Amino acid sequence: MGYPMKKFLYLDVVDRRSVGGLLPRIVKEHDVRKTEIIHAAEKLFSERGYEETPVEAIINDVGIAKGTFYHYFVSKEDLLDAIIFHIAEDLEEALAHVEYSEQDPVLRMRLLFEEFRILGEGKGKLTDFLHEDRNILLHWKVEQKVTPLIETALFRIVDEGNAKGIFKVEDPRIASIALLGAVSALGDLGRKHPECADRILSSAGLFERMLGAEHGMIERERKEA
Repeated sequence: MGYPMKKFLYLDVVDRRSVGGLLPRIVKEHDVRKTEIIHAAEKLFSERGYEETPVEAIINDVGIAKGTFYHYFVSKEDLLDAIIFHIAEDLEEALAHVEYSEQDPVLRMRLLFEEFRILGEGKGKLTDFLHEDRNILLHWKVEQKVTPLIETALFRIVDEGNAKGIFKVEDPRIASIALLGAVSALGDLGRKHPECADRILSSAGLFERMLGAEHGMIERERKEA
């Protein structure tokens, strides 16, 4: 009695790396194989550049047949879209961690930026790659996907803090967008001028003024956390 067709459709049986002249068939779940290809492409795009990485390099890195690659992705551009979607998924997971935290708005905001830092370090080379001038279009595509997610998370924190009197802004939505712009600009500054990193990390006073928060509140909350 064979495999049910529904089960068979979700299996990948085309890993054929040569070992001692043999071609072992390793069965892997569909999503596992797809994730392996995405991770390999992230690494190679970061090291070589998007245009300089042929599909063959990705295939060789993962150890799959060309037909397997095209089973999952129509083209290299399709794979790039999947990477962007993958970045957005990681971000959504980080935002959910903050969203369901029971901390007050100030600590949740610090937690939010800490999650961004961890996520950025985990994808360090890819982040640097996206910020290269030659990849401005790719960077734009990522921003279009992730910016609304971040804006919404910031808005919820600022709006709650405003309602509780912790922050004092006229329009929480505009304040959130301005805050995100400041964080993004400081991040760009840090990438271009690493010597400014310490000053950027100590910019809590700037955010306090933008939010109308009590002086020293963000720094104090960080030390008490």
